[in-house]
Amino acid sequence: MCGMKKRLFIAINLPENIKDEIEKAVEKIRYEFIDDVRFVGRENWHLTVTFLGLQEDGAIGPILDGINNAAGSFEAPEIEITDIDYGPKNKPPRMIWLNGSVKTSKQMGEIKDAMEDSLVDGGVVFGMEHRGFNAHITLARLQSFENLPEIKTDLNLRFLAKSLDLMESELLRSGAEYEVLQRSLFLKAE
Repeated sequence: MCGMKKRLFIAINLPENIKDEIEKAVEKIRYEFIDDVRFVGRENWHLTVTFLGLQEDGAIGPILDGINNAAGSFEAPEIEITDIDYGPKNKPPRMIWLNGSVKTSKQMGEIKDAMEDSLVDGGVVFGMEHRGFNAHITLARLQSFENLPEIKTDLNLRFLAKSLDLMESELLRSGAEYEVLQRSLFLKAE
């Protein structure tokens, strides 16, 4: 008999002071949209590193080992948020999101690759993405792509990511709810 599967992902959560700044920027664009946009609550803002999908309880140990190995191999990365814009780039927009800088995407891509290698070595099965990592934080999902207002807003926000967090996502009618199952601290993360 199989246990319950959990919908899991690995993320970097944002400090409250950064969320405060993002919230101010979101309030400036929110009035541009009527009801064809579902904004994500600030408690759910995060930078997804790897989506693991549905996982058995037995996979949690190897997943935590993989996360701990990666976090313990890298110093806390500085996350730079450059702007709010539509995403994904070069495709019809489906979301409003915060873009991470090129430097952040490159640095987080290295951490993601090391962590995913460790997960695979531990026997964790998940759908790997084989494209360059694009650091972004989803703020809203679009229902319609017609007549979208100009929203590009430059931001210059930075913070040190203290941990890689194993997150559980529960899909509800009201939207997804996320819970931190475990934090793995980066090297030299005060």
